[in-house]
Amino acid sequence: MKRYRHLLLITAFAAGFALFIPITAQAAKTTNTIPKTLRGTWYFYVKGEGYDKYKLTTHTLTETLVTAFETKKEHHYSAKSLRVVKFKKAYYIWSSNGTGISIGFNPGKVKVSGKYQTALAVDGLSDKTLKKGKTSTAVGDVYTAFKTKKNYTIYF
Repeated sequence: MKRYRHLLLITAFAAGFALFIPITAQAAKTTNTIPKTLRGTWYFYVKGEGYDKYKLTTHTLTETLVTAFETKKEHHYSAKSLRVVKFKKAYYIWSSNGTGISIGFNPGKVKVSGKYQTALAVDGLSDKTLKKGKTSTAVGDVYTAFKTKKNYTIYF
């Protein structure tokens, strides 16, 4: 009987000790709701070719490609097919019905006429690539909330 009590005491001590070990890796929560920081209409100018536009609402994503001749190609994705996951500051959105969309959005700031405005780095930028205070124009495209004919540097 003393032997079982000793085994029970060791098991209880081990279980109690395990409660104090911090869990560092947590599963990312997947949702179909687009976060407030990404919502709105975002533009990216492609010199000589036109511009790209993303319109993000609570449960939809519309991608529009407008050429220099004002012809449009539009793709619309609804909440039924969208999946959103957050990793550090970046958000990754993909379609679960196999339509081929997979986009990474990383919110930041751009300097316009001496003032900082919200912008999105789309595809290719992650918190591992850039640290606070660093800038980059080499990786990904910088989308702004206004139409422009200039490419901007994004600040995180």
